[in-house]
Amino acid sequence: MEAIRHEFSQVRLIESGRNLGYTAGVNVGVVLAKGDYLLILNPDTTIAPGAVATMAQLLARDPSAGVVAPKLVFAGGALQPSRRRFPTIATLFLESTPLGRLSGMQRLLRRFYCGDTSPAHVQEVDWAYGACLLVRQQALAEVGGMDTTFFMYSEEVDLCRRLKQLGWQVVYEPAAVVMHHEGKSSEQAPMASLLHFNRSKMLYARKYFGEAMAELLRLRLLALFAWQATVAGVKFMLGHRRDLRA
Repeated sequence: MEAIRHEFSQVRLIESGRNLGYTAGVNVGVVLAKGDYLLILNPDTTIAPGAVATMAQLLARDPSAGVVAPKLVFAGGALQPSRRRFPTIATLFLESTPLGRLSGMQRLLRRFYCGDTSPAHVQEVDWAYGACLLVRQQALAEVGGMDTTFFMYSEEVDLCRRLKQLGWQVVYEPAAVVMHHEGKSSEQAPMASLLHFNRSKMLYARKYFGEAMAELLRLRLLALFAWQATVAGVKFMLGHRRDLRA
């Protein structure tokens, strides 16, 4: 904290004294921000020159746009697919699981990943990765900020869904480029990150599909964890990368 104060004296540093979670942390900044457009940015990103200005220009010329998302690229420059449609029940059960890697399931998930549209053009999307989002302050105020029920993960899906319910558009702008060094924060606490990821998926299911579907998803996750733990345990006993398995 002292280094930030010393090197960036023009920045207003807010210390909460505890980890509020990503969504609550963003909301603290939103309350204090005074601009017409608010940049929500993950710490593991590098913004290309002119990217923010390009997104701001889109918001300025399109009053129906509530959020603009840039094109995300990996550190090596390859495209990081970041456009998405809203998840269905099938999506929640398959995405980010071993089942989702099966060829038949990949075809089912293709629509969720917007694989039927080109990432080369400006387009309206359901939602986009929250690594970098430029949000219209008016739209964020109308929706009441981020839902702090989500400690981290799924918060951008929920935010975009609530904004679209109010009539705002979410727009993908490929002319704005942001490098995403994915997972540099979460990899410092991988188990906690995994738990938050799956807990948020369940919370999303409960909010938009009901308690019964959320419970089914929870049981599926528990079954998956049990299988993964069994496989890891067997590999540990066989001496395969014991440091990792432990």
